[in-house]
Amino acid sequence: MEISNSYLEDEVREGFFVPSIMKRAWAVELQVLEELDKVCQRHGIPWFAEWGTLLGAVRHQGFIPWDDDLDVVMFRKDYEHFLQVAHELPEGFKVLNLRTQPGFQYFLARVVAKPRICFEEEHLEKYNGFPYIAGLDIFVRDYIAADSQREEARVTAAKYVLTVADTIGTPKMQAKDLEHHLGQIEEMCKIKLDTNLDDDSLKALLYQVVEGMCVSVKEEDSPLVTQMMPYGVEKQEARWMPKEWYAGSVRMPFEYLSVPVPIAYDQVLCREYGEYMKPAKWRGGSHAYPFFHTQRKQLEEVLDFDIPGYRFSKEEAKRIKAETKGSLKETANVIFEKLRDLTFQIKGKLVADDRSDTGTLLVEAQKLAIDLGTMTDQVKGEGLETVRFLEQYCEILYQIYSGLESNVSRKELQTQEMESLLQEIQTAFNHEVMEKKEIVFLSYKAKHWDTLEDLYRKVKGKSDWDVYVVSLPYYDKDYLGDFTVFHDEARMLEEKVPVTPFDTFDFTLHHPDCIVIQNPYDAFNPAVSVDRSCYSKNLQLITECLIYIPYFTMDEFEKEDIAYNVMQYYCNMPGVVNADKVFVQSENMRNLYIERLTEFAGEETRSMWEKKIFHKNDLFYGNFINITEK
Repeated sequence: MEISNSYLEDEVREGFFVPSIMKRAWAVELQVLEELDKVCQRHGIPWFAEWGTLLGAVRHQGFIPWDDDLDVVMFRKDYEHFLQVAHELPEGFKVLNLRTQPGFQYFLARVVAKPRICFEEEHLEKYNGFPYIAGLDIFVRDYIAADSQREEARVTAAKYVLTVADTIGTPKMQAKDLEHHLGQIEEMCKIKLDTNLDDDSLKALLYQVVEGMCVSVKEEDSPLVTQMMPYGVEKQEARWMPKEWYAGSVRMPFEYLSVPVPIAYDQVLCREYGEYMKPAKWRGGSHAYPFFHTQRKQLEEVLDFDIPGYRFSKEEAKRIKAETKGSLKETANVIFEKLRDLTFQIKGKLVADDRSDTGTLLVEAQKLAIDLGTMTDQVKGEGLETVRFLEQYCEILYQIYSGLESNVSRKELQTQEMESLLQEIQTAFNHEVMEKKEIVFLSYKAKHWDTLEDLYRKVKGKSDWDVYVVSLPYYDKDYLGDFTVFHDEARMLEEKVPVTPFDTFDFTLHHPDCIVIQNPYDAFNPAVSVDRSCYSKNLQLITECLIYIPYFTMDEFEKEDIAYNVMQYYCNMPGVVNADKVFVQSENMRNLYIERLTEFAGEETRSMWEKKIFHKNDLFYGNFINITEK
């Protein structure tokens, strides 16, 4: 299975932001699922998508966007068969269960690509740069005894053994009491227990005793199946299913793969979720989301260095003063000052009929005028009055140079014309350049232009603003974070809006009053990166106002939702921190950004975020000029 780099990028699915790191976790899980399916098909072992994976296959044709794991289910005899042939899984894979993994205390099996966090290059290359333990869970279906008394006895016995197991090593279980309970279990189950085991091993052994009780009912003795732990033992009859529902399967698409679902998947899903086609979004499942955060925290506790990632620094968060040196406006001011001085000197020479150095002065003035015209053309385009007057100015300089031998009265007229043209150039330049504000939209991917469209249309209609759209090139990254494939979507963007090519747009010369960005990540996205020159800290140097507008729109959520956890992947980023203004989709989202950034950077920074983060309506319906005032 080949995972494309585009699949590994951040994506908003059905209103939920799925970060690149989660896509990488999904990719590992899909690789494990593919290998499990190969082994099962090779040996004719039936299995079914279960829980969120079943729901995802039917409703989403893949992962539920806010889910982070894979679940499958097997009948007990098929599960045991799989365990016998699981050695055929690829090297490095491991099946974790009560029998194979010390300390594993779940009534299921977990198949993982590697049973430890791994930063080895070979592993990262194979699994798209994802270092954490990932795979899938195998739940087991057992039969419920048709005889209610028999089932009650089995459940009572299982609960007793579980209670003993769960109190081992606690103050509730004294040594003499444990000896008594173990004797009771041996007599009840007709087994002999190794009582010399340590607490964890003894607990695992008793769990295996309970697992044996789950197997005790045969298929022919029951019309119902369930996951015995917890639904059988806890007698949650709503989770007991007719075995006919699993009499066969059909395969449904699931991301890059297909998965078998029970032939009666509709009945199964109705039993498990009710009206399952209506998404109940984001309140989370039975574990913390995302699952690998726990692993990351455990890793951080044992490392003597920080795991790479963006971290807030008060010093780095300080706004860099924009550097105007080299900009058209500042360069023009210098040129005009020189031209006024040269014009004065040339006039004096001509009136005095002093030809010494006059030609040199004329050549220098003409060169400055040509430079100014070239730069103005480059920044503002052709057809400006400024450039037309500059051309006339150069012509009169040439005439003066060619007629240095002419009479004084002719020179006086030319001098007056030269002075007049210089004034007209200055006036035209002030009107066409100096009095205009300039805004540049750095569009990240043509498909994301829509989030900038409203602001573009608003400012495009203002006569005192010059508006540019530049398609921002970006690079794919490999598993080590190195740049690989280069992308320039200018041609696609041109279908929506006029575009200035990135490689022809001189940011230093333009020095825009305002730059609008969509990509907040700079170097801190594992899948893609924009050109380094357009990282937010670099852009601060060439504009007075850096605005960030997210390239995506999400469904609204609350702080209690798992979507709030995901904010760290697009909110706690340098583009947000370094922007002078951030405009988000709603007042609710503004409040969530402020909370998330305050948690990230410290309570003392709250006022900074309150001043920086705005609801989008403040941008579109307020006075646009105000957004550039820091």
